[in-house]
Amino acid sequence: MSGPVRRGSRTEATRLLCAGVYPDIDFRGQVIEQLVFASPELMTAVRLLRAQLPLPARSEDDGLDEVEGELADVAGEIDRTGRAERGRLERLRSLLISGSTAAGGLASAFAVVQAIAQPLG
Repeated sequence: MSGPVRRGSRTEATRLLCAGVYPDIDFRGQVIEQLVFASPELMTAVRLLRAQLPLPARSEDDGLDEVEGELADVAGEIDRTGRAERGRLERLRSLLISGSTAAGGLASAFAVVQAIAQPLG
């Protein structure tokens, strides 16, 4: 049952699954495979990084808006479901380790990357 989710966005698929609505068992299995249990350490690290993002001076190309958006999405998903989408965590980790954002230099960003590494392996 591996492979990409075929219908709708992953976020939409997750919402439907959490609401108890899913078209077929194969689709349901694919959506579940994309979810990762979120540890309390991950949520704590995400909250800390979100609190520290306003601290650096910002510019248009610093990548902080994108990081902030991903952090908000991850935090919201964890608050609602206790899980996070694998793809969303991979995007966040990539943003933080790529060196293309000002957030990568924050110690709290390293804590988020470490917390993401646990469930993703």
